[in-house]
Amino acid sequence: MRRHLIAVPVLLTIHNIEEVAGGMGATRDAIGARLPAGLGSLVGSQDAWLVAVVLITVIPWVLVLLGGLDRPNSGVARALVVLQAGMTLNVLSHVGGAMAVRGYAGGVATAVLLYVPFSLRFFPRAWREEWVTRQFLRWSPALALLLVPLLFALLALGSVITK
Repeated sequence: MRRHLIAVPVLLTIHNIEEVAGGMGATRDAIGARLPAGLGSLVGSQDAWLVAVVLITVIPWVLVLLGGLDRPNSGVARALVVLQAGMTLNVLSHVGGAMAVRGYAGGVATAVLLYVPFSLRFFPRAWREEWVTRQFLRWSPALALLLVPLLFALLALGSVITK
């Protein structure tokens, strides 16, 4: 399971590289245009997104460096399980983004081709080997939704940094 936990930031890094290189700005603009008046600014600027993506990429690597991957139910293992649940849910946003731009959206390829198969292995293994409690695993998608306000906080931080 340790290798699977380390794979979480590895896949996130690959995904975020594709997201940035694949023109996340077009998807961001399309989504911002579809939001109700006044909410479009929530998606942030291109520079704020770049700062947020860099921070989102670095944070899981910091977690891995903190250790705790050698024992079940460690705080780091739980955090990485929640992050993986969030990235699994993120597949939906990338597919939706591709639909919004009626074509390729940065990050959609790795979301579908890496995250879906990885998650189909990751979560059953975490369940079987009880790397986190089964109750925690059941709650991980709901906990992952708590990452959404964190994303907006990182966008806000990115806006402050890039001004």
